Amino acid sequence: MKVELFTTPTCKYCHIVKDFLNKNKVKYVMYNIAEDRVNAQRLFEMTGYMSVPITLVSNGNANEIVIGSNIDRLREVLNL
Repeated sequence: MKVELFTTPTCKYCHIVKDFLNKNKVKYVMYNIAEDRVNAQRLFEMTGYMSVPITLVSNGNANEIVIGSNIDRLREVLNL
């Protein structure tokens, strides 16, 4: 399973998601879309959104996108 988190430095909701992932020892790759234009564009192409946090969970051929700091949905998608 691959977890990617799209964030910005000033987003308080991004910190909620990062804290949740860290607390549950979930490994993830974080992209700061305020500075990383390539992944900002990738995010927009995948979701149509430029808001954060957005968490992309890839498991084989299936991708799940969690928009915002929806911890209940993250638990479900990550099987926690």
